Amino acid sequence: MARPERRDADYFPFYAKDGRTLFILENKYQCKGTGFFTNVMRFLTLQPDHYFCIKEEVDQLYFFSKTRCDIESGLDMLDIMPKTCKINTSLWVSYKVIASPDLLTSLADAYRKRKNRIITIEEIEVYYRNLGVS
Repeated sequence: MARPERRDADYFPFYAKDGRTLFILENKYQCKGTGFFTNVMRFLTLQPDHYFCIKEEVDQLYFFSKTRCDIESGLDMLDIMPKTCKINTSLWVSYKVIASPDLLTSLADAYRKRKNRIITIEEIEVYYRNLGVS
């Protein structure tokens, strides 16, 4: 019997040179911003298809517990991330879905030898649009 196809990853690349998002989060929240940023990327890396919806309260509680951040400042940081294109704006605004195009691009190599391919932002958007929930 074949192993089930993996839809998660064990790592995400973390570049030494900080980009705009990390710079802004660190400037406003100091080390808390750095920790939140890296924990969000670690969290998404381990999720099936690398996205997560926090529309429901229980999912929000779980997400902020896993990222080790209080809800108020965490939501503020998530509201900053679409402005710097670190998470997809339409998914965040419409559905409270956290999905990072940069993360998906950086994980594409991990899927190179897999039978299944990595999901796209467009596929995530279609999924939530078809749910008819906003």
